[in-house]
Amino acid sequence: MTKAIFAILILILVAFVGIILLDRSELARKRSAIDTCWNGVDQAMRARAAILPKAIETAIESLGQNADVVRGLNGAYSAFAKSATRQQKMEANGKMDSAIAGLLSASRINAALARDRNFVRIKDEFTRAEDEVSSERSNYNEAIKSYNISLELFPKNLCASLFRYVRVEDYFTIEEGSKHGTVEGDWRKLVQQERNGEPAE
Repeated sequence: MTKAIFAILILILVAFVGIILLDRSELARKRSAIDTCWNGVDQAMRARAAILPKAIETAIESLGQNADVVRGLNGAYSAFAKSATRQQKMEANGKMDSAIAGLLSASRINAALARDRNFVRIKDEFTRAEDEVSSERSNYNEAIKSYNISLELFPKNLCASLFRYVRVEDYFTIEEGSKHGTVEGDWRKLVQQERNGEPAE
């Protein structure tokens, strides 16, 4: 009888260890997925930042070197080039949002800029780039959410404590109506208005 109980306990222990190891593997996979998704975000933001020099050149031709819009674009490009950490890149992305929104707003009141063929191409490039950033940002945030939820579930929470898996709070959020640099605006709203042919507010 004692041997039978001992054998049962051994089986329970083996099963528990197996579950813990499986949970550890899943947590590691989900934690790695966050980094993979961030790489997608980073690449999308880099692609958008690469459009800025052309936008700056076009803005200078129509608005002049000292225009606020040009300074905003230059500031956004510089901020992103200098960014290193995730938080810095997120903040730099916000500056790009506002600077590009400023350029789009300027085209509403500057006929020469609005008709410029380079600007039309650049506007389309920015729209596609913003869509890509938005998609990658959503994937990244979902990866964090999935990982954090797993940390709260039994027995994964025990595994997380044993192997020091902690919550990730670096969500990529967008502050609507925030002000970045010298240009104030909401890129997503302005792009949607442009697509719908609506007047600027």
